[in-house]
Amino acid sequence: MYAIGLLPDRFCENENHVVSILKKIDARSYDDAIKEAEALVKEINSIKNSSSEELELNAAYTLSIFFKLLISLSFYWRHIENESYHESWCALQDGIDYLRTLKRFYPHKNKVIDFFEKQLIKLETLYPYNLFSSPGFIVERFECSICYNDIDSDLCPHMKGELYFGEIAYAVARDIKDIDHFAIVTNPTNKRLTIGCDDSHAQFNIFKDAVLHFNESKLSPLGFSNVKLYEFVRPDPEWVKLPRNSKCYCGSGKKYKKCCINDSGKKHVHVDFMGRHIFS
Repeated sequence: MYAIGLLPDRFCENENHVVSILKKIDARSYDDAIKEAEALVKEINSIKNSSSEELELNAAYTLSIFFKLLISLSFYWRHIENESYHESWCALQDGIDYLRTLKRFYPHKNKVIDFFEKQLIKLETLYPYNLFSSPGFIVERFECSICYNDIDSDLCPHMKGELYFGEIAYAVARDIKDIDHFAIVTNPTNKRLTIGCDDSHAQFNIFKDAVLHFNESKLSPLGFSNVKLYEFVRPDPEWVKLPRNSKCYCGSGKKYKKCCINDSGKKHVHVDFMGRHIFS
């Protein structure tokens, strides 16, 4: 079974849609996958508007998150093929966030969720981003997204991060007074504010090679669940050995000992895409 499973009867027909969207992603028809998934999210939201049963509303919310995951994955691979790597990173983070939500509110065993949990975490390791910006704000109060009361007050009956009648309770910052600080961190909650790498970084050649394999039908977006990254150094054929105090051959104007003396080898990265296809 590829669908989310174990939902109220009125949602069970979505299994065929899940398979259809997955096949579109794997066939690289990303726009068609996005269009189909967005239509289903809209339909699910209309069902939510006509229901008052908490079980059904919560199931609808979970199912909508599932299709939003598929939308984010479609955007992810479209950005990869367009060589928009930072945008692909942000779409990947969206997908990981949706997975966390699904794992929390849908704890049952599911083949599709298990597949993407493995694949997305592995894809994250291929990026060169190591430093992130983390801003801090001075906020007057945090408002509950459901009841609009101060979420830390006795007037609010909701717990942050819990699901109530198809809606997550979260804290909305109100009356932001100032920016307190900007920190540079290595493992923030929000990894979208990257520092130090643009889309020309050499490590993104990994994804260019993957797309070449797509074009040659040797690989597909959903044809692997695991990756292994190997880093090694190869001799640089353009490197020149000179006396230490000579002017460097690269044209920098610096002495050789303060420039290219240690650049005899070039770092190379190789990736193996492994694991079963999602439909196997």
